[in-house]
Amino acid sequence: MSAVEQPLDTVALHKALADLQAELAAQRQEMQDFAYAVSHDLRAPLRHIVSFAQIVQDEAGPTLDPEHQSFLRTVTDSAHKLGGMLDGLLAFSRIGTADLDIHPVPLAVLVAELVDKLQHGASPAVQWQVQVPADLLVQADIGMLRTALQAVLDNAVKFTQGRPHAWVRITVDADADTIKLLVQDNGAGCPTEACVRLGKVFSRAHSATAYPGQGVGLAIARKALQRMGASLHLHGVPDAGFTATLELLPAAATESVQS
Repeated sequence: MSAVEQPLDTVALHKALADLQAELAAQRQEMQDFAYAVSHDLRAPLRHIVSFAQIVQDEAGPTLDPEHQSFLRTVTDSAHKLGGMLDGLLAFSRIGTADLDIHPVPLAVLVAELVDKLQHGASPAVQWQVQVPADLLVQADIGMLRTALQAVLDNAVKFTQGRPHAWVRITVDADADTIKLLVQDNGAGCPTEACVRLGKVFSRAHSATAYPGQGVGLAIARKALQRMGASLHLHGVPDAGFTATLELLPAAATESVQS
């Protein structure tokens, strides 16, 4: 390459980089506009549905026969369900627009924090088996990683409910290139074909009646991990447990850890 050609290539490279940054900024703005629409514009019709259904219930409820009262409850319940789905979409969209701060994170500390919260919360009956090396560092945005791991742990706790000896096991399989954090449970599991769909928005392996929720937790976890260059793999066996594998990027042990 000649001395005359090189500046021209550098200019083209800078232009391509600027174009890419502008495109990413535009996409982020679109996501933010979508989040605003979900949190504001789509809420008004829902509020109207719930409010007017309540008015009908208050003024005409006693005169309605059981079948029509059931119809009215279905309207209200469906509106509340849609509100929950909008909450899920909003949370999912925010993952795509949040700023990242990637740095070394002590994995054992984060795992212990989340497990302790669950042990003292709504899932004291679960037996926790945690084996994460204390000196293990991963390269991640700590907020994103916390969100992803929280969703995976919540999922494990939910689907072990009702088990006589419920347990959740957290282990690590690490090499020079990848740190695999495995979260296993002995819960309801899922069929192979359903596991393929999990991790997508509103995908479920079980009915909402048996296991309430919006079906966005694992989708949020997968999106958060992808933004950090990590990934999520899911595997289950019907009525025999579930395994979520978070493939994370290792950080050099000599790097300073930021809280």
